[in-house]
Parts: sequence; C-alpha cells; structure tokens
Amino acid sequence: MSKEPRVSAVALLHSNMGNLMTIKDQFSVAEREFYLKLLQQEQILLTSSMGRLLDGIAAILKIQAINSYEGEAAMKLESIARSCNNPTFDYYPIPVEAGKATWMEMIEKILEDVRRDIEVSIIARKVFVSLAMLIKGVAEKTGVNKIAYSGGVFQNALLVDLIIELLGKEFHLLFHSQLSPNDECIGFGQIAYSILISKEEIKQHKESLKQLNNQ
Repeated sequence: MSKEPRVSAVALLHSNMGNLMTIKDQFSVAEREFYLKLLQQEQILLTSSMGRLLDGIAAILKIQAINSYEGEAAMKLESIARSCNNPTFDYYPIPVEAGKATWMEMIEKILEDVRRDIEVSIIARKVFVSLAMLIKGVAEKTGVNKIAYSGGVFQNALLVDLIIELLGKEFHLLFHSQLSPNDECIGFGQIAYSILISKEEIKQHKESLKQLNNQ
C-alpha cells in the first residue's frame, strides 16, 4: 500500500461498490478482477497508519495512484492543500466511537465534494483541517491540556501549522525540537526506557541491600 496509494483507496471505498467504481480507471481490467475477488474474502489485514489514509485520499482525488518515491502521494496532497486560494477552516466529520476514530463519514463527504466539482485544493485543505479538529475534539472530550505530537505524519508542515493555529490558544502543544517526529524516535525512546528501568532496578537493589544490612 505504501507504494500504491490506489490500493489504500480500495480499502477506504470497499464497502460501497458505487464509490469503488470512482477509481476504476486507476486499474487495468485484470487488476480490477483481482481486487474484487480479494475484497470478497474475510478481512485479515488492518492498518492504523495516517500515511495510508492520506495516500488513499490522494488516490481518490486523482492526485497520485502509484508512488515513485516514499510518501509522494501525501506530500502532493499537502502541496495542493497549501495552494488553496480560499484558506477555509471548514472540515469533515471524523466521529470517535469506542475510542477509535472512524473515517467512513469523512470519505463519504469527500466524495460528495468531488461530485459537486469542489476544487481539489479546497478538499485537500479540509482534510488537514479535519485532522487538527479531530485532535481538538478528542482533547476536549478527555480533558487533556498538554498534547505531544510525534510520528511521521507530523513532518507535514501544513498539519502542524493548522494545529498551532486552531489549538495553540487553548492547549499546551509539544513538538519535536531536537529529533525529527519519525521512526528514529522509536529507538531513542527504547534507550530512554531502558535507562529508566535500569535506574529503577539499581534503586531497588540498593534498598534490598540496605534492608539486609539492617537485619
């Protein structure tokens, strides 16, 4: 999927054949037959990746069907959103149910805008505003005031700018300054956790020795 945003689009549209047909021109006849058969099988592969969501939306908007380099579709979606001459703060609904964000209503609204011939740059901008508003909604619902942002999606400068603009006055926002918000932080976090655990183990060991000496 990271190589072919059109496959992410299939995953996003699979529950509605009419919607799925809006991207049929991105596949050959043989490919369409293959994916239609695949969709009839029990779903066993899932992803929570924001990158795949943005890839799929880029394909739905006919921005990029197949990537020639990593992250190309999402980067082009961001670029087109930045080019929007109408800096709207309209957004699509992203309901949160049982602790999970559900995307289908947003996808339906995106398709409605496509059918209404809304300019692609406006739709793209609304997508990123929607993500910022999702964060705001979850924070308000959970009573969280400090929000730390990490992960590759926060290399998206437009999303970061929108978060600062829409949430900056109400929340304490924490962004990366010494490390990039990407996979390098996983290893760094593991090292930090290991150090903390080691310090705790040393502390417990000293306390045990102290108790033995007191006996």
